[in-house]
Amino acid sequence: MTKREHSTRPVEFDCCGRQGTISGMSIMPIIPAQAPHHHKFALRKLQTPIVNCDKFQAVITHNNECAWVFHELRPDDYSRVSYFGFTVFLPLTKSGLEALLADDLDMTDPPLSAIAGRNEQPECLYWWVTAVDNSVFKIVPLIVNELLGQRYRHLDIIARIGSKAGGASMSRVGFEPVDPAKSGIGNLIIYRRLSNRSLDPALVEGRWSPKATFHQAQKTIQGRERAA
Repeated sequence: MTKREHSTRPVEFDCCGRQGTISGMSIMPIIPAQAPHHHKFALRKLQTPIVNCDKFQAVITHNNECAWVFHELRPDDYSRVSYFGFTVFLPLTKSGLEALLADDLDMTDPPLSAIAGRNEQPECLYWWVTAVDNSVFKIVPLIVNELLGQRYRHLDIIARIGSKAGGASMSRVGFEPVDPAKSGIGNLIIYRRLSNRSLDPALVEGRWSPKATFHQAQKTIQGRERAA
């Protein structure tokens, strides 16, 4: 394998925490009181409309376990940091996931009933909004390390394609269309976690089958947990 081939070889999203560079960046949960500041930053950075500020703060207040703010550390003085941006994943309930897959969930105004609370076990994670000063993949290793915790490590991740370039980048780390017939901007894509792929023979080669639904995977996991 040539050096160029190695550098462009896809890396699974779940492996980015081991492959990526984390030094020079910090990650912390978003404090609900600071939500308006992050929302204002997102309005400047994003070209697509996002939820209004009141709903954004309500979501963060409801559950901020998968909402993080990032700062870039100054190489000459780690006591000085600069704001880099934030990202929010929504831990969806079973009904929230079903509504999302049925295209019946408005993600610009998601009801709190579709989002798991801090003491609830969600069905999946939805990558809701990210606004950063530079490439989003600079923060992916930090995100992955957070999502490898016991509570979230088995949850598949769903996102929506925001741009052609963004869709291509997500594809390189293992995301695929939820519906193979719908792979353009605005459509849903999924990353099936590595820990779930053994549930379906079609996943042995590192690819997932759209016919293997989330519910089938989750039922299998739950059955194994009860048996243990």
